[in-house]
Amino acid sequence: MMLKYMHDHYLDKYEWFMRADDDTGLGTTEEMGKLALEPGENFCMGGPGVIMSREVLRRMVPHIGKCLREMYTTHEDVEVGRCVRRFAGVQCVWSYEVRTRRKSVDFVISSGPVIGNYDNVLLNA
Repeated sequence: MMLKYMHDHYLDKYEWFMRADDDTGLGTTEEMGKLALEPGENFCMGGPGVIMSREVLRRMVPHIGKCLREMYTTHEDVEVGRCVRRFAGVQCVWSYEVRTRRKSVDFVISSGPVIGNYDNVLLNA
């Protein structure tokens, strides 16, 4: 699984990680801050990829095998969200909550639009 590969090879080199579908891309640096959701969209459902912090990856990946053995659906985004909640201790938030808070977000699954065509991008904060 790509998340395990990122954990094993890049955990100490980057603070933010993105696992994206092969038809997902990112644009310029200015656009990186605009991975927004529509009001009412939950961060743990749907979307072209996953962006998560080093700490969430560190907590979750040692348990990835257990998560894969105990899947309830065939929806990768839902199962990654379930694994993050269970083993990283990070609860999903609604997009309106993120916009009203002034604190860091450890885990994001974006269903917002992204631009370009890059695959499995690692973000260096």
